[in-house]
Amino acid sequence: MKTIADLKGEDLRWVQPRLFRHTYELRTMTGDVVATITRTGLFREVDQAEAAGERWTITHVGGLSRRFEIRPAESPDDAPRYVFHQQGCQLDLPGGGAARWEKLNDQGDAVWQWTGDDGECLLKLSSGDGERITSHIRLELGAADAGTRLLLAMLGSYMILLYGDEVA
Repeated sequence: MKTIADLKGEDLRWVQPRLFRHTYELRTMTGDVVATITRTGLFREVDQAEAAGERWTITHVGGLSRRFEIRPAESPDDAPRYVFHQQGCQLDLPGGGAARWEKLNDQGDAVWQWTGDDGECLLKLSSGDGERITSHIRLELGAADAGTRLLLAMLGSYMILLYGDEVA
């Protein structure tokens, strides 16, 4: 699997290879799979995500103030977690600090970015040429370190998959 740095400026898209399975693949335009997400559960959703050799468990928690709890798939239940709060669009980092998910107002393109506590761009995701966001995703690397960058790219792409119809 390619690293996130290898994907800089490359167009990506989500594909559901089998209609009745809740597995999605993030692919390059040449068909290379760079990430997968398997969605499970109806009332207690727990999704499995994999990218660049890393695996995470994403647990959906709460009702009105919904959040995602994200941890490495092989870690114990009490391991430090990333927590993404949908209300406020903030990702709490295990070592302290936070990243915010925000939509930018770029003409013709749907653009989102992760910013750090200081407002600096950590990673940017955009739709290519103003197309529907679930069709193409383009990554622009920011100031995030390599380990955090992979999670931010995966989580940003994941939210685009989940909410693409609402934000296109």
